[in-house]
Amino acid sequence: KTLAAMGALPGMVRARELRALGLDRDARREWWAATRSMGQGRLRTAAKLADSWGWHDRAILTLGRTDTLDDLELRFPTPYEQQVLQAAAKRKLDSAFVYSVMRQESAFNARARSHAGAMGLMQLMPATARNTARHIKRPVPRRAELLTVERNIQLGTAHLRQLMDKYDGNLLYTMAAYNAGPHRVTRWRPKNRVMPADIWVETMPFRETRNYVQRILAYIRIYQWRLGRDLTPMSHDLRALGTPTTDAVAGSDAEGGQQAG
Repeated sequence: KTLAAMGALPGMVRARELRALGLDRDARREWWAATRSMGQGRLRTAAKLADSWGWHDRAILTLGRTDTLDDLELRFPTPYEQQVLQAAAKRKLDSAFVYSVMRQESAFNARARSHAGAMGLMQLMPATARNTARHIKRPVPRRAELLTVERNIQLGTAHLRQLMDKYDGNLLYTMAAYNAGPHRVTRWRPKNRVMPADIWVETMPFRETRNYVQRILAYIRIYQWRLGRDLTPMSHDLRALGTPTTDAVAGSDAEGGQQAG
């Protein structure tokens, strides 16, 4: 009843109809106008309404304007589950990791576009998507295809797999490269010394990348729980860097990388 009353508000009706027409910017403006003066209780209801519509980025952002941090089901949804699980299995990736990247990159907005030009659920730069498609011997995507769920997940997970292979399975390097580009990670990697992983993360010069890596490390555990799995200890991903076993592939990185969206 409360959700129905919220959904019947004129601003909410307009937001929903505009979104259905693909007019995302106008829909977001209507949503903001409808919610900007709401108190915490009504914002929580509005977030639940957006979630019920599958408008997950509005649900996440609206709930973020409240002090409700423990509603992990609403803050960490699992949309597109079939596509994510299939793509993760095909690329031998942890599905919780894929969900964490997607949540951080776009908050599950399949039509998201960044100022830098990154597109879709996993915020792929068109050049990265083209190179990845060639690498996996798939047709080069048109820009519009990067805003479709299946194509974006296909190419995004393939790109993650490429980075994981490049860094010998090192998750920290992979996350940093996805955000800031492999060429930067090459410069940042410890040279001729061993460094604790948490110290390495803190010494990355880009605050955005530091925050990105830290958030995804936390999100992975939340998504393991959301997917009904045992939680992997954080120490599993925080092994010392610069040792022969984890830093044996410190070769050149000529290509550009995924930019943050």
